[in-house]
This record gives sequence, C-alpha cells and structure tokens, in this order.
Amino acid sequence: MRMPFGKYRNVPLEEVPDGYLLWLLDNCQQLSPTLREAMEERLGLNQRRRAAPVPNWEEVVRAWYQQMALAFGPECGGSDEALRVVEEGYARLCRLVGLWPW
Repeated sequence: MRMPFGKYRNVPLEEVPDGYLLWLLDNCQQLSPTLREAMEERLGLNQRRRAAPVPNWEEVVRAWYQQMALAFGPECGGSDEALRVVEEGYARLCRLVGLWPW
C-alpha cells in the first residue's frame, strides 16, 4: 500500500518513517480503517487488537465469594449482616455473568 496523502504521498508504507506513521495514528482521526490497519501492521501494532482470553467467570465469581465470605463472615469476626451483603453481591454477580437465570 502507498501513502495516499501528505509529505510521503505515493511512497510505499514500508519506506515511510516510523515516527511519521506513529504521529499520524495518534493525531489523525479520519484515517480510513484500511490505511490505519496497514499502518499498524507495518509498525507491528496490530497485535494489541487481539482479544484477551475470556476468563472462566464461574471460577472468578466463586473465588470472589469465598474470599469475601472468609473476610466478612461471622466466623472470621464479621457479622451476619455483612455475610448477607456478600451473598447478595454473589447473586448479582452470578446474574450479571449469566451463571444463574434469576
């Protein structure tokens, strides 16, 4: 692909200085998606767009509940009311991530 405008118009992207491409990416909001992607690929920045692995939400929510119950439960110096709040939070988190249908 060739640079379609500016100081390096019609110059292949491979020959355009990195600093110029980085400046364009940071300062030009109206770059075409195709040009932006080509510039990011040329600079090795396209890898940052890969999605992070999806966590196992069931494990995350259960681990959170266990930690909170141990920290705020009556057997560890907390109160029954604090444990009820933790349980309500657990139920809301489960609904939020789709673990329980209620």
